[in-house]
Amino acid sequence: MGKDKIRRFAAIKEYTNFFEPVIGEEYFMKGKWKADFFKNDHPIVLELGCGKGEYTIGLAKHFPNKNFIGCDIKGSRMYIGATEALDKEMNNVAFLRTKIDFITDCFSKNEVDEIWLTFSDPQPKKPNKRLSSKPFINRYLQLLKPGGIIHLKTDSDLLFEFTEEEIENNYELLELTWDLYNELPENLERIAQSDELTNRTIRGLADRHNTFVRGVSTNWDILGQKNTEIIRYLEDQGYNLKTEEDMISVTRLIDTIREDDELLHLFLGIVNIQYKNYQENRTY
Repeated sequence: MGKDKIRRFAAIKEYTNFFEPVIGEEYFMKGKWKADFFKNDHPIVLELGCGKGEYTIGLAKHFPNKNFIGCDIKGSRMYIGATEALDKEMNNVAFLRTKIDFITDCFSKNEVDEIWLTFSDPQPKKPNKRLSSKPFINRYLQLLKPGGIIHLKTDSDLLFEFTEEEIENNYELLELTWDLYNELPENLERIAQSDELTNRTIRGLADRHNTFVRGVSTNWDILGQKNTEIIRYLEDQGYNLKTEEDMISVTRLIDTIREDDELLHLFLGIVNIQYKNYQENRTY
């Protein structure tokens, strides 16, 4: 483990919004998250496999009347999200270090309202380890309230198709988008090239199509040539764009674009690039 990871892991253990149960043992917070930590009766939303916590933070900003808990086994990764939540005094965010296999040790029956699975490992050779597989869904059902919702967001065709089949055979499908590129607005070129694009227009576009940048997230050579400002911005935030882990984290960060005014303005360059790639039918 590198020195920086050791430092982060040691620091996060002192955070008031960070929790670390003993794996395999029932956690003392089970059934008490609203009363003892959040101190409200708002819905609880979990992000399982939250990585650095960008998506958890973004959702918490966008939905202040919900409580969000990011869960991951890598404590040093969650340091980024946990630190931001403390710095911005976000009282509706917590982070939990545990294996998802033992999630039922941390939450009681009907304690959770929603679950997000964002860019989970597709586990090509271990289908039962996929977070949308039946063994994991059965765990989630022990936590979710009646009518609770599970959201999946992925750039893996394998995981998407697998999950779609699992839903069709076992659960109720509320909404599905397979080819998000085909849902891009027809006037995207005009929007992308307009110098009069307002924050309101960008936010609306991000709200409707906040995953259409997934192709760009793996094409940093083109992105760097077309929009050096956003590359510089991301690197200043500590992202190493040469690693797969950080590229996934950047995708999560871009999904929260509506909450970051500086990133919001840089977004115009991504729209241009994505539109051109979309028109040329490139695949990644």
